[in-house]
Amino acid sequence: MLDFLLLMVGPAVVAVVLLAAFFLPKFRVGRTAVPPAEALRALARALRFARFMVTETPDHLKVRVGSWTMVEVFATPWDRGAQLSCRPGATTGAWVVIILLVMWLGVPLSSLAAIPVIVAIFLLDRRFVRRQIAPLLPSLSAPTAGGEADEIRSALVQGISEGHRLATEAYEIERSAYHDGQLVVVLVAIVVWALAFIALFTASVESDFGRRASQSAAVSLAAAVPSGAILGYLVHRAFREKLRDLRAWSVRLYAQLEAETADRPAASKESSAFELLADASRHVPDWVAVRRDRFFQREPGAAIVLFVLGFWAIPTFTAGIVLVWTSPLWGGILLLAGVGLAAAALLFYRRWRRALQEEADQELASWSRRLEGLRDRADGFLREL
Repeated sequence: MLDFLLLMVGPAVVAVVLLAAFFLPKFRVGRTAVPPAEALRALARALRFARFMVTETPDHLKVRVGSWTMVEVFATPWDRGAQLSCRPGATTGAWVVIILLVMWLGVPLSSLAAIPVIVAIFLLDRRFVRRQIAPLLPSLSAPTAGGEADEIRSALVQGISEGHRLATEAYEIERSAYHDGQLVVVLVAIVVWALAFIALFTASVESDFGRRASQSAAVSLAAAVPSGAILGYLVHRAFREKLRDLRAWSVRLYAQLEAETADRPAASKESSAFELLADASRHVPDWVAVRRDRFFQREPGAAIVLFVLGFWAIPTFTAGIVLVWTSPLWGGILLLAGVGLAAAALLFYRRWRRALQEEADQELASWSRRLEGLRDRADGFLREL
């Protein structure tokens, strides 16, 4: 019995320990001679010129490394400069896969499969830090060479990179919502098949059990497949245009980013990078709104917490209502527990939504400042000419 329990739970425990050991601590990278805030700004600029997606926050950077990997970079005061450290991380899609693998305790091999995924993500993050971030530290304290034209180019590249990040993240979140919608369609089709099968099997007058089951299953399938196909088409049609538009903007902005950061001048399909950035700014509020509104796809961990609180609140409260007549003490306890869970779920949801709204407001304000700064520099440069 003990061996069976170890087989069932052991891989999940190992995976959780590895998650804590790899993704909770911060690992030192090196030191630089500039203050922390300035070091983060210079590092963000250098990484954007290297075509990485960078999210700036007041105290750290989030660097998108690949489709499954990301790194957080922190800067803390040290003497007259800053100490830089990194925390390995993963993208939302990777966390969803890891959570599902670890939580599936009934399938030991599923939890076991999470271990190489966790190790691989950690090693990829560490390699990125060694190859991309650590070599940049000496240049963070170097004075920026070049004139006003170089400053304008730098601001332009950072604006295009930020627009590309917003468009790409919105596209990925919307695509995840589309896949979730298609998954719901599959579940609905299964329910339709099950209900039709039960109805047909019960109403059938066929005496042979096997023939009765096979006929009911075939007719039920004929009802479930068309309903699933119709619903799937409707979901596809609802998401198609928006996904196509977001994907097109992501590709356009990255192509311009490649052209602007190439070692040699590269051809671009856009007539002007400034016009592209101005055109993209009209869509930025929509991209930020996608990141704010699709919170279940963006933060699945928080969504799972909210689901668990709400899921257990309903049966707990219902059990309290049933027991309060026969056992007032236990019924009252369950009623209070159900109300507490519901209140916790509501409070968690409201705080979550408020935090997302504040983040969206900060994103829009940051974008406006970035665009206005670029315009002011460009206008000042043209006046001097």
